[in-house]
Amino acid sequence: MDFKNIGKKLISPMVWGNALAMLLFLAIVISGTMIFLNNYTRHGESIEVPDLRGQKPEAAMMRLEALGLLGVVTDTGYVTTQAPYTLLDQSIAPGKHVKSGRTINLTINANGARPMTIPDLANNTSVREAEARLRTLGFTLTEHKYISGDRDWVYAVKVRGRDVNAGERIPVDLPITLVVGKGTEEDFAAEEEF
Repeated sequence: MDFKNIGKKLISPMVWGNALAMLLFLAIVISGTMIFLNNYTRHGESIEVPDLRGQKPEAAMMRLEALGLLGVVTDTGYVTTQAPYTLLDQSIAPGKHVKSGRTINLTINANGARPMTIPDLANNTSVREAEARLRTLGFTLTEHKYISGDRDWVYAVKVRGRDVNAGERIPVDLPITLVVGKGTEEDFAAEEEF
């Protein structure tokens, strides 16, 4: 094939027709994609998220529904200064702008502090370890009650004067008292020697 034949083929109506068809197809695809994305993303549309904290969940859900948003209670917390069963927090901050149909996760205030399982501490651990484990779980401790026995050994766990067994679930806002051995006079004498 020589250059003359190549030139004739490049300017033939079939090549130009195919090239124009491809450009037209590309223009249609790009235009269609832009129109689809504009409608799908609802460009320019936004709704301001209201402050729902402190409201009852039912009222908050109705308010969100009226705005075209969805609300879902996904978590609980406990704040003593807030009324039970009111909203504590929301996943999207008040004042932010979102599209309609967006889901907002809500945190509701529980009726009481969350109960935690008491670990096996009585006759099983030292006072230092028991304090650390209970504080890690979120419990507060009162002054220890001392009885005769091995020094710094936990003999019982009490809540409101009642013995609590390992595995019982106690609300974390109830203070815990550890019944601890005060040691014998021999223990104190041995310490003084060191």
